[in-house]
Amino acid sequence: MAVCLVSLGCGASVPLTVASNEAMVYSVLAIDAPFQEYNGVPIVVANTGDPRLAVVLKPAERIVVRRQRDRALLNVLPFTPPPGSRVGYNYALAESTTVQGLGWRDLRPGETYELEVQTQGRSVTGRTTIPERPVLRVVYGTTIDTVFWSRSSTAAAYESDYRSASDTSMLVPRVSEPTAVYVTAVDQNYAAYAQDHRLLRSGIIGAFGLFGSSTTASITITPPAPTR
Repeated sequence: MAVCLVSLGCGASVPLTVASNEAMVYSVLAIDAPFQEYNGVPIVVANTGDPRLAVVLKPAERIVVRRQRDRALLNVLPFTPPPGSRVGYNYALAESTTVQGLGWRDLRPGETYELEVQTQGRSVTGRTTIPERPVLRVVYGTTIDTVFWSRSSTAAAYESDYRSASDTSMLVPRVSEPTAVYVTAVDQNYAAYAQDHRLLRSGIIGAFGLFGSSTTASITITPPAPTR
C-alpha cells in the first residue's frame, strides 16, 4: 500500500494564472516523485487562456534544459496527448540518456539546471537548484507514529498531505499494513509559487508560470505484530 503525499506527484493539474493570452511555461524537475515511472518530468508550454477552462497548449520554437555545471543538455521530447485525453502538457524530458542528451533519471540533487524557451515570440529563461533528498526515520508510538527528517540548506520547504506535518516531522496515524509514506523537499521557486496564489511567476523570466524542482524520499511504516 502506498500513500501519496505530494500534490504534484499525484497528478495535480497545472496551476492557472490570470486570464490573458500571455505565454506560460511550467515545469518541476522532480526526482523520485510518486508515480514518476508513469508521469516522467512534464514541461508545459501554453498561454494562460481562461482560468475556468484548460490551458491552451502552444508549440515552442526552441526549448532547452541544461545542467549548469557542465552545460550538458537534457533531451526534451515533444508529447502529443491522445485524443480526448486530459493530459495537460506538451513536452517532457526523455527517461534515459541518449545521444540527444541526458534523461530525467540523470537529474541529481544539488545540481543547478537552466531553462530556455522560445514561444509565441517570447524568450523565456529559468533556473532551479534541486534540493537534497530528505533522510527519513520513524519513531513508533502507541497509536500514532512520527516520521522525522533533518532540514537541508538547499530545501525551501517540505510537502506532505498530513496536516500534522512540520518542517522536520509529521504524525502518521497507525496503519494496519506496511505503508510507504513520502516527504518531498522543494526548492525556493516551487515553495514561493505554492505558498502565494497571487504570484504569477517563480523561477522564470519572460512568461507566467514556474520552473522549480523537488526531491522525494520515502519510508515504509510497518505496524507492530498483534499481541496475544
